[in-house]
Amino acid sequence: MKTQKLLWMLAAMAGFALTACTSNDDNPVTPDEDWRKEVPEVVKNLSGLEKLQTPVDYRLASNWVLCPTTTDRAVDVIYFYPTSYMKQSESEPDVCDIDNAVMHQRATQNVQQYTQVFQESCNVFAPFYRQIALPMDESVGRQYQTIADYVATKDPTTALDYYFEHLNQGRPFILAGHSQGAATAVALLANYFKTHAELLSRMVAAYPIGISVTRDWLAANTHVPFATGATDTGCIVSWNTEGPGNRDHYNLVVSPGAVSINPLSWQLDDTYVPNSQNPGSINFATGEVSIPGVADAQIDLERGVVVVTTADPVTQGMPVYHDQFGPESFHNQDYAFFYNSIRKNVADRICTFSAKEK
Repeated sequence: MKTQKLLWMLAAMAGFALTACTSNDDNPVTPDEDWRKEVPEVVKNLSGLEKLQTPVDYRLASNWVLCPTTTDRAVDVIYFYPTSYMKQSESEPDVCDIDNAVMHQRATQNVQQYTQVFQESCNVFAPFYRQIALPMDESVGRQYQTIADYVATKDPTTALDYYFEHLNQGRPFILAGHSQGAATAVALLANYFKTHAELLSRMVAAYPIGISVTRDWLAANTHVPFATGATDTGCIVSWNTEGPGNRDHYNLVVSPGAVSINPLSWQLDDTYVPNSQNPGSINFATGEVSIPGVADAQIDLERGVVVVTTADPVTQGMPVYHDQFGPESFHNQDYAFFYNSIRKNVADRICTFSAKEK
């Protein structure tokens, strides 16, 4: 009964959000004919790339997953969902349309589930954005962030421009995402927020979870440091979750030199934290929270990931995507395994940020 009520509330919230943004008019923009000059080599062969050259109109409610008109929290989160566009046939393009039905359905479900960790503390904003489909082979996958960097200059940048001009109203904010959405957030931190540096003073933290933030990236982007504890602000909070059997396997979202924070201790060292100290994991399919949580956590400092040994990779891993993520990837559990810990951490960082502002 509780599960049915939760699902009903989430569906109602999604329906409310889709009516929250309005459009004054419809002025299509003609794309620049020279756009191909700016495209990285790894991106040029993606079919459907020309779609990205026509901006999305974020005044339209239909281009937002969540866009509330009532903002009763002091802090916003703007969230970018993971890969939700799945090609139904080889003839479909690599880049989807903004109104692709498969993407809309999967993105809405993901946003309703994953942003629960922010809902108690934040007003939640989540734009639809045109995505690149998976799977991709290893040679292309190793340049995944380069692809995300380019894609982020299109819809996500347009969405942020609209959000900060019309929706944010000067409130502190959190930037968040998962997987392709996390890669998008990382790209925005490196580019958008470097050229809009004044906005960083209002950023409580960034949670690009399920993608690698590397030591090389941090050295090149000193304007956004990596978190060193549970209450740092203006920082990046990120990790990838794997089982020990993934250590020698290719994982699309794990890059050399990756850095992860332990989502149970909020430390960067390799101290083991048993699942008895996990305040709660969620099963997004049922809405049930297990206390204590099902996952332990220990950082593999060499690989730069969080290793979980108490979960079953067969039932909780990603067996369909072994080629892209490895046999013991817990990529889909990056948020779920540490659900209550993340919720508290979001609240703690907001509390620290607010205290600094007084």
